[in-house]
Amino acid sequence: MQIIGVRFRRAGKQYEYLDGGLELAKNKRVIVDTLWGVEIGTVAYIKEAEEDAAEKKDWKKIIRIATAEDLEKDGRNRQKEVNAYRIC
Repeated sequence: MQIIGVRFRRAGKQYEYLDGGLELAKNKRVIVDTLWGVEIGTVAYIKEAEEDAAEKKDWKKIIRIATAEDLEKDGRNRQKEVNAYRIC
């Protein structure tokens, strides 16, 4: 079992998830469940978990590796965000 550090913006806090049995690498884009719903993030780091880590904390798991469709949708959403910022 591995603990995966995921970030959602270039600079910002990293949140930890369990690997969910997926083969992951640094900078891989992944889909995760957050307090604000399902989001796309980037793997920032990978570290081995202690044997009893799952019992110590209520971990969320990475849902899946992002698909090409997920990446396209994320790109469109980020462009809308830039446009909305410019208007506001």
